[in-house]
Amino acid sequence: MDSCLRRNDSIDKIMIKFFRKIRFKLMETGKTTRYFKYAIGEIFLVVIGILIALQINNWKQQHKDRNIEKTVYKTLLEDLALDTLDMTFNIAVNKKIIKAEEGLLALMNGEKIDSIDLKNAIGNPLILEFHESGFERITNVNTEVISNNNLKNKITRHNDFYYPAIKKFEDDYMTSCYDRKLKFLQHHFIIDSKSNEVQVIDISTKNYLPTKLIRKNYTIKDKRTLKKDEPLKVILSESSFFRSTLLSFYEDLFNQNRELIKDIKLELAKLENR
Repeated sequence: MDSCLRRNDSIDKIMIKFFRKIRFKLMETGKTTRYFKYAIGEIFLVVIGILIALQINNWKQQHKDRNIEKTVYKTLLEDLALDTLDMTFNIAVNKKIIKAEEGLLALMNGEKIDSIDLKNAIGNPLILEFHESGFERITNVNTEVISNNNLKNKITRHNDFYYPAIKKFEDDYMTSCYDRKLKFLQHHFIIDSKSNEVQVIDISTKNYLPTKLIRKNYTIKDKRTLKKDEPLKVILSESSFFRSTLLSFYEDLFNQNRELIKDIKLELAKLENR
């Protein structure tokens, strides 16, 4: 843009010198009427030249902004795809934990249960770290480069509210819930020395962490003592409830991610076809 302005300045200087010679000649010959007509024409041409230069600069800036906008959208699509994988993993693990917690609680309440996945009943907290390169690009460049205001609002809402809310739920509450539950389960569980199972969540992609997690299973020390532990029943019930709530948040955000990906792809296609 600066180089374009410098070129325009040099053109203006040449035009000014050219018009100045004509003005002097008209004034020397005393043709006042023709001089005023010429002066008005000169002003008109200068204004037109400035408007054309501004229009060219404006077009170049818009072209630059649209290229930045396309880059932002492409980065956002990559981030959202990876976030969807993360959520797919966390949704699958949370479902296993909820099933195990409910099974253990049912056993403690005297129901006949064939088998319980005790390693998942412990319900270790999960890592949740969203990919935000695309959101950071928007912040660093200028939100005005996003030409579609409705889409810009959706993207901003996604990053400013939904992501922090579910991350706080996962990182803060479920971690503290795990810590409280673990203290009780340490009194009732012992490691099953005969078990060395492999827990597999099948997400087949090179962009994801290894999903084969080796973890020993557990057995219950004394079922009669376990069934009398009323505080643990309360903790299991609350943990299952809040984890189910978290799961509904995950599934809702998963669907919102898919919708946002769809909207961004449509907008990107429009920009590519301009």
